[in-house]
This record gives sequence, C-alpha cells and structure tokens, in this order.
Amino acid sequence: MKSVPATDAQRTNFANDIAMLEAELDRAADATELLQQTVELHQAELGAEHPSTLLAYTYLANLLEMSGELDEAQQWYQQSLRGYREALGDTHPMTKSAISNLAHLLQSRGSLSDAEPLYEELCKGDTSPKTLSAMHTLGRVKEQLGKTDDAIRIYRSVLDGRRTTLGEQHQQTLAVMADSAQLHMNRQEYVAAIPLLRAIVSVRRRVLGNSHSVTLSSIVDLGRALEGAGDLDGAIQFFSEALVGRQQSLGKHDPSTVASMSCLARILEDRGEYDEAIALWTNVVEAKTDTLGSNHPSTLQAAAALESCTVAQ
Repeated sequence: MKSVPATDAQRTNFANDIAMLEAELDRAADATELLQQTVELHQAELGAEHPSTLLAYTYLANLLEMSGELDEAQQWYQQSLRGYREALGDTHPMTKSAISNLAHLLQSRGSLSDAEPLYEELCKGDTSPKTLSAMHTLGRVKEQLGKTDDAIRIYRSVLDGRRTTLGEQHQQTLAVMADSAQLHMNRQEYVAAIPLLRAIVSVRRRVLGNSHSVTLSSIVDLGRALEGAGDLDGAIQFFSEALVGRQQSLGKHDPSTVASMSCLARILEDRGEYDEAIALWTNVVEAKTDTLGSNHPSTLQAAAALESCTVAQ
C-alpha cells in the first residue's frame, strides 16, 4: 500500500494524484473538494505564499479548468502567479510556468488583449524550444488582434529559430511556415507566400509522398498563391496535380476532389479555355447532384457557373 508522503511538496503532489484519479472516475466534485481542502490546509500550516501552497493553487486551477469552471480557475491561476512573482521573481521557471498557465486560459476564453502581455513576457530571454513555442502562440494572438505586421515579424523569427534547432522537416517548423504563409495569403501578399508554400510542398512530398491528402492540400494552397500572384500556368499545373491525386485516392465525388475541379474550372475559364472549363463544371454539377441533390444551394451555384461559362463561350 502506498504510504502518505511526509514533505510538503510530496503531500501536495499526492493530493493532486488522488484528485486526478477521482476526476478520471467522474467524481469531479470529490476531486475539487480534496484539492480545496489541501489549499486550506497549506494556507493554515505553511502560509499563503509557501511553494507547496502555490503548487496547490495551480493543481486546483488545473482541475477547475478541466471541469469547465473557468472563472474560478482564472482566479486561482492569478493567485498562483502573484505568489510566485513575490516569492521567486519574474524569471524563475515556476513563475514562467504560472504565466503560461494563465496566458493559455485567457487565450482559450478569447481574452486576447489580456493574454498578449503575458505571452510577450514569456518570449523574453533565450531562444529555447519553450520560448519559440511561446513566440509562435504570441504571433497567433497578434494576428487575431489584427496586429498582422507584428505577427509576420514574430513568425519570421520563430521560423528562423526552428529551422536552426529542429530542421526544415520538423512538424513545428512546418506549422509556423504554414501560419506565416496563410497570413500572407490573407493580406493578399501572394509573392511572399509562394516560397513558404513551395518549401512546405517540398517537405510534404519527401516525407508523406505525392498522393497523401496533406500533400495534396498543400499543393492546392500553392496553386492558389500562384493564381493570386498572376502565375496562371503555375496555378493550373498544381491544381491539375491535386485534382488527379484526389480523384485517385478519394474518388470523383469526394468534396475535396470536387473543390479541386472547381478551382481548375474557374482558372481555365478565366484564361478563355472554355471547352476544358465546361467539361470540369459539368463534372462538378454531376458530382454535387449525386451527393447533395439537384436543389441544394451548392449544386445550384455550380449549375449557374456552368451556364455562365457556356454563355461566355
């Protein structure tokens, strides 16, 4: 039988282990009560700012967050952070962990303006994986707040750091590359997005293969960027490749396949290649009729596109 630990930290961890077990057994109320009792006991015996008390605050906040009690969780995270700042200083690893906990909760609640300075604080100092992760998240927060110039600058720094430490093919490198490319696309900065998307496609081809669904999605993104930049030949090349790959792997009626048909039909129509465009629009209408029905808004929209293309011919 497991003995009850003697030290304050061990007692706190032991109480958290039991609480997590209670939560896994769908006894969230019992788990919360146990950690609340642990907090009260530590406050009485050790003081409100003892490291073990602060740890108990964090465990209670974690459990409340898991249970959806976000207001209470935020209060305990804030109390934990205040205590760590006073007891250990702003740069101690435990303080940074407390900053991260509160920042993530605020972000998940949509309180981006409150989360932003906390992430900025986490980004100070080194370029360790944790710091780069915080910088990546800060970039996303900046982007959501409409501070897109700042977001692009941060994404660029994170990408440089991850290329150096993790390499071009690492998933975290690809993730920030994709975020940066998408932001450039949203800003209609297609020329800036293209090299990022080419790099993503190149890695996806090597790691996953040409016909993998993720590779094909990246190929479509590159096609859209090329189209936006006015390179219609390049766009047609990649849209055509994605269409063939999706037809082979997913079938002609899959929504992704139909979306590729629509992209290619639209650009061919814009170039005046009406015969090819009409054939594709016809396939789109047939596929949507079979899967959605003839009166579905998406089917009707495709039928209108086919009619417009036919008239333009």
